[in-house]
Amino acid sequence: MAERGYIAVARGLLKHPLVGATKPYSDLEAWLWLLFEAAWRPHRVAVKNGQAREVVALERGQLTYSRSYMAEAWGWSEKRVRTYLVRLEKDGQIERQTGRLQTVITLCNYDIYQAPSSEPGRQTDRHEGRQQAGIGPEEEQDKKGRKERSRSSAKEPQGFSEWYDVYPRKVARQDALRAFQKVVPAQISAETLIARTQRYAADWSCRPREDLKYCPYPARWLNSGRFLEQLDMRTDTAEPTIAPPATDPCTFTEADWMERLELHRQGRPWPERHWGPAPGQPGCLVPSELLEVDSEATFNAISG
Repeated sequence: MAERGYIAVARGLLKHPLVGATKPYSDLEAWLWLLFEAAWRPHRVAVKNGQAREVVALERGQLTYSRSYMAEAWGWSEKRVRTYLVRLEKDGQIERQTGRLQTVITLCNYDIYQAPSSEPGRQTDRHEGRQQAGIGPEEEQDKKGRKERSRSSAKEPQGFSEWYDVYPRKVARQDALRAFQKVVPAQISAETLIARTQRYAADWSCRPREDLKYCPYPARWLNSGRFLEQLDMRTDTAEPTIAPPATDPCTFTEADWMERLELHRQGRPWPERHWGPAPGQPGCLVPSELLEVDSEATFNAISG
């Protein structure tokens, strides 16, 4: 993408009477729909599910819709929507946080699609100057956001850069910075966090590179308190000591369960005292639709 530059695409493209999309959408058209529907600035939206209502605060690059709504908008079945979102999440394109009434979807690289200022193919300064008079509110907000991010990076707390360099998967740096500021030094010192992260990264360095897509985003790893877990995943001959997860497994997101399932497929222990019955056992807490998405791989892991 970087070698060919970028173009601006109007939000109403999918509904254009001549060149717009027809249902059912393709995967590309569904992805464009997500980009078009995502918030370009923070705002609050009301969510209703039956008689229940709540207000959800969306950050830039986030959206919240039910699977049934997206299925109708795309001309898909709900199962296909669910499978598509799981694929995007496994590939690191989105993150999902499941709330009481609805799921919030975060487009991980939203700013790259909106502000590719350093990429080839962008208008020259001469052309930009000619267009200044026509700048709109989204572009003004984007310029403000870039300035804020620049100021933020200049004020990074001590130890953050060292920790971020150690973490095995480097994505969403600003989200990671905010998470770092929440836990250091309130829950852990920067030195201890870096040391634990080095051990965590050492384990990932022993695994195939393609497995890195299952490594949680740095912000998610911090926010979920996984730096507090004492997990020696490199021990194959004895059951490792595993501390309880920082969150109740009943509140795990689909991404959390996908990570646990991947470890299970690799033969890692499944401590029932922490995560409930293992896949295939009565009372398993893993959502059945996640087992369906990759049922063959799950079956192979369970059957050995």
